Amino acid sequence: MELSRGLVLRKSSAGAFLHGGQSTLDLGKDAKPGLPELSNARRLAGVRFLGFEGRVGFTLKAPFGHAIDGEQFVEALIRPTNAIQTRLRAAAERVTGSPWLDAVYGEVLVILTTLVGEGHLDAQDLDRLLVEQGLRASPTYRYAFYYANVHIAIEDMRTVLLRAMNRFSAAIQLLGQINAERPTWHEPLISTWEIRHSSPSTQALYDAYVDCTLACSSTLDLLFKVLLQTAVEPLGNPASPGRVDLPLPTRGRATQDLPKAIRTKANDLDATVAPYALSNLGDGAFFGLKAWRNELTHNLGPVAFDLPVYVGSRGTPVNGLELQYAQFMAPDLRNTGELASHDWVPRLYKQRRDALDQLHGWLEETVLAVTDTLSWIVRRLDHRAASQRPRAL
Repeated sequence: MELSRGLVLRKSSAGAFLHGGQSTLDLGKDAKPGLPELSNARRLAGVRFLGFEGRVGFTLKAPFGHAIDGEQFVEALIRPTNAIQTRLRAAAERVTGSPWLDAVYGEVLVILTTLVGEGHLDAQDLDRLLVEQGLRASPTYRYAFYYANVHIAIEDMRTVLLRAMNRFSAAIQLLGQINAERPTWHEPLISTWEIRHSSPSTQALYDAYVDCTLACSSTLDLLFKVLLQTAVEPLGNPASPGRVDLPLPTRGRATQDLPKAIRTKANDLDATVAPYALSNLGDGAFFGLKAWRNELTHNLGPVAFDLPVYVGSRGTPVNGLELQYAQFMAPDLRNTGELASHDWVPRLYKQRRDALDQLHGWLEETVLAVTDTLSWIVRRLDHRAASQRPRAL
């Protein structure tokens, strides 16, 4: 198992061992009856679980009740997203007056993927085609275009989330590799001292970290787009909501300025059941993500090269052994979640925020947000189906 600061937990017939660079700690020396090896490692070294065998993972008591593989979680999203699309197909007759037709949907896909996707039509060409073929005035075709756009938005969200998981997996592999490298002078690290590490592996770590951070934030925006498309009335408008930017909550204030259509109502899943549904996000969720995303977007080069990676063994000895670690630092944050700075210095590091710990926390919250929001959408669609007929387009 991969842990914070480049530490690795390994189990074998001889017991459980915590590896840090050139040092190895036998967890059996300080074991407690019934205490799992991971919990023991967390208690002894103060580290966070990041993944299994080089792949990002999460230990979530709720809603899963067990550790999950991040990339497999994305693949498993097929089930709840299929549930949404099944309900949208079932809603076709209520909205258009005609049952769902696979042939119509197939024709729409040909238009989108072939004529549009391969560059045969611009906006004016497409509009002329829709009018000439009578598609713009057809409720059935309008709904088929709406359904196709929802499907595309869902797949975009899953693809970007999978990229975030893949890039975090690359980051934890690189951090372990950096911690396993011997210092350039081939001497043991001096206790309480650190060296600022720079190598091709460090640059690759920067790249993976930036990609993952941006993909994590983009996943939330795309999830917000899916929510907007499936929660608004009237159902079935093929017009895209365009560029969306999720208004994340700030410290001391829950999410504000949500469109009225997606605010949680009496029959929706509320914050006690789905606290990470985008309509229910509370104070402090995704703390610091938006400010850091904006900084990376607008100042990518200087920010990436300015993030330090330290290799050292200055931590508290465990069983008389000082574990070597590699720590990738993120800038300090204000209480509001904004980046801390000085008039003369753009970024500060006194809080010693571990960049991968912080990013893993955002990814974990994203997993919960996707799970809760998709469940929220299914409940909203079920209630809509059981209530009065929606107003047709």
